[in-house]
Amino acid sequence: MPQIGAPLPLFLNQDRTPNPLRHDRATPAQGFPSASNTGVPVGTSLTAHPGVLSTSANNQVIDALDITGGVYISHTNVIVRRCKITGNGGFDWAIENHGTGTLIEDCTLDSNQSTSGALWGDQPFTIRRCNISNGENAVRPESNCVIQDNWMHSFVSSDSAPHYDGVEMLKGNGTVIRHNTITLDQGQTSTINLQGTDAAITNTVVDNNLLSGGGWIVNIRSIGAFPVSGTQLTGNRFVDTGNLGPGAVDSGTCSLVSGNVWDVSGINVDSQL
Repeated sequence: MPQIGAPLPLFLNQDRTPNPLRHDRATPAQGFPSASNTGVPVGTSLTAHPGVLSTSANNQVIDALDITGGVYISHTNVIVRRCKITGNGGFDWAIENHGTGTLIEDCTLDSNQSTSGALWGDQPFTIRRCNISNGENAVRPESNCVIQDNWMHSFVSSDSAPHYDGVEMLKGNGTVIRHNTITLDQGQTSTINLQGTDAAITNTVVDNNLLSGGGWIVNIRSIGAFPVSGTQLTGNRFVDTGNLGPGAVDSGTCSLVSGNVWDVSGINVDSQL
């Protein structure tokens, strides 16, 4: 694991000469999730729904609503599609999932400066093509979740001492985090943070994401009460924006580290993870 040290200024060595390994992007790289291909599709007409929307039946489809107050899911196979969802802020998640088989797609999620974030669930869910912003965290999955093709950005918290993360896992098995753009525009903590605080974390796939910001860009560590193991960290692109480094990755937490590179230059960073 790399040793912690003071972050360098953007684009510069300590002597302030240009560092070709340090680079930034104002917008996500071509082909990755961005404002143009996530969130409520352009032209969708939304119907206002003030207050919390709680599901009422299995297989319910929630479509094309402007929900101000968040969504509480307690039924199975619920679909939330083409919705703008603004949470209550405070400690609330914009979406809280307690039903299996949940699908959330093509939505714009505004956490309203929540000290929690946009989505947490203790049951499996899939979230894809969503534009996620304005919270302390974006997504907190547990087991057998799929987080794919989302844009997570503009992290903000009402907490006086926030701990920012893009995807934060405290326990779970078999979750897939694939082809997301996570731009953590804060000096801490990580775009993807796996720590076994509540229970073991096993067999997580972190693949083909564009990751930028935080302290360590990714944080995969067995520093909680429970171990992290079997993580596959593959094909990710790291944008260096003055971080401590591409990752703090403890020995034994990953079963595969391969094909991870600095964005733009394409230089391999596997040895730094």
